[in-house]
Amino acid sequence: SRGDVLKILPDSLDNSFIMMLDDVHRHGESNTLKEIKRVLTNSKINYVAKEYYGQKDFCVISSIDLKFVASL
Repeated sequence: SRGDVLKILPDSLDNSFIMMLDDVHRHGESNTLKEIKRVLTNSKINYVAKEYYGQKDFCVISSIDLKFVASL
């Protein structure tokens, strides 16, 4: 699910970026999140990621310079 985003990564990212992925409690989105992290890591892009849990889970991924968004 939402795997199309992988086709534009990492080329679509600026030096500073924020990505949000909702519904990561669902299997497809969880797999997409893992793949996003894999692409970023393999591309040697430093990032932080934070998952937030509730009725619907979501994840924030950002460049290191914007890491405060993963501390909310």
